[in-house]
Amino acid sequence: MKRALAAVALTALAVVLIRNSHSGDFTTILTRSESLSDAPPLRQSEFSPPAFNESTYIFNAVHNQLRHVGNAMAPNGMTFTPGFVPPGTVLYHGMNRKELPQDLDWFAFDPEYSFTMCCNIGHAFGNPHITTAQVVEPLKIVYIDGASASLSSDLGTMDSQGFLLDDPIDTWNDYTEFARGDRLCRLFKENGFKLDGFVRMNTGFELLMCNMTNPKVEYVMNNAIAVSEEEGTAGLMKRSSFEVGQTFLSRDRFGNLLVRPSREFNFFDYDWVKSMERTHSSAGEERVELDYRGLVTIYGMEGSRDIDFPKNVSQHRLLTGSEALRQELRSQLWEADKHTRTYDPYRINWRTVTDNLVYKMAPILAQIKNGLGQLEAGTSSLNDTSKHLGGITSMLRLRFEGDEELANSTRHDVDAQVERCAKTYASDFHKYDVTPFEEKVRFAIRLVSTAVCSVIMETADWANKVQTRVGNVSEELPSKLHADVSDLISDLNWSYFVSCTHRCKDNEVCYLPTWPHGGREPHIPAEPLQCRTIEDLRKSRGL
Repeated sequence: MKRALAAVALTALAVVLIRNSHSGDFTTILTRSESLSDAPPLRQSEFSPPAFNESTYIFNAVHNQLRHVGNAMAPNGMTFTPGFVPPGTVLYHGMNRKELPQDLDWFAFDPEYSFTMCCNIGHAFGNPHITTAQVVEPLKIVYIDGASASLSSDLGTMDSQGFLLDDPIDTWNDYTEFARGDRLCRLFKENGFKLDGFVRMNTGFELLMCNMTNPKVEYVMNNAIAVSEEEGTAGLMKRSSFEVGQTFLSRDRFGNLLVRPSREFNFFDYDWVKSMERTHSSAGEERVELDYRGLVTIYGMEGSRDIDFPKNVSQHRLLTGSEALRQELRSQLWEADKHTRTYDPYRINWRTVTDNLVYKMAPILAQIKNGLGQLEAGTSSLNDTSKHLGGITSMLRLRFEGDEELANSTRHDVDAQVERCAKTYASDFHKYDVTPFEEKVRFAIRLVSTAVCSVIMETADWANKVQTRVGNVSEELPSKLHADVSDLISDLNWSYFVSCTHRCKDNEVCYLPTWPHGGREPHIPAEPLQCRTIEDLRKSRGL
């Protein structure tokens, strides 16, 4: 009992600190904040406990895994996660010749991706073919988050790959895709990592294969794409004047491929972005199975705290990362391999754990912000606002009330409610044999859930007091709560708040212009995405 009371007090202190500062270090608080009598202490010697701002980055790195919108919001990824591409997965490769690919090259998970890259950007050239393959044995991969296949080196999408390669900063961008991919494959294999390739994102997800003749993949089809030498030939594509073997894209001075921005957005582009739309959120790219036992994120590493990361996560760079941080990253990756060499269907899916918090709490936070904003603006009355907000938070408030509160309806221990609420989302996983990488994730989720529960429970308590007219309510409290929830939503930076607000019509796409459709740089959504028709997209380009 004493331990439980102490835990409540400690979490209450954490709540106070979170309310007053979103950048504090709550390590000394939450390492002792479990209220279960058999809860072991966190293994602090095996990971560096993150502060609140680092926890939001780690939380989102987990929640955004293999999801398009979240990775577009934080295009310069900082996280590497081992996993598998399971047997039966169908893959596609576009090329300008009939011969099957050799050595290092890439597969797409969607045929539209390969078709557009082969036959649409710059139009067909050479002897275009689309090859279909199937995975026959599990492929061991490492997923690199962010827009890591977007060749926007100036923005930073290549930072984590360049940083890992142990090269001087001014040469990170000098590699072509094939040279960079080859060096990554060799680095992992030379350090004992059992690896077949990397999964990365631009407009959809791709699999960079270290060896396209890998026996774990079988080629099952090789289709030629019909082309014409003349313009306007029905059903055929106009052949480009490029010579066989030349790239169909222009290149920048670093050798990276660029798209001609004046090219008309056509139905092939529309098919491509439409195929990618299903990975915006929900299950994401479900044809890849990640193993969170080995999730390695630069956020929260001791060496990363020397980098002055700005508040805007889209501007996070590794340009000032130290050699010590590079070695720390490498060491953790090689250690992660040891935890993930065998497939385990009973491991914890930490992305689902974050989903439980996001999809329950995000709509509530949005309504609290909107309701309190209307109250401040004078467009809603105190009674109507408190009644509505009390209604949407009532189940949570009642769910986390204790015995003393049930016995006395005038007593509401908000701090205890926050503790019970936060515990729901991450605390009990210590019962499993989690790795140090997972412990770091659990710690981050606990801090984020504490901050979210704090704002919601405070709002619930205020609304209940206004409606029941029990207890003193400060007139300034609604304004403070509005500021708190607004700041929290900004700090959380959840993709939920910028995803399309409704299902698009059949002739529309929830449009997110990521490279190469976004031009030189990926689009970073700050406002909700819109459903767009192909006519809308053509007009937006002035075509």
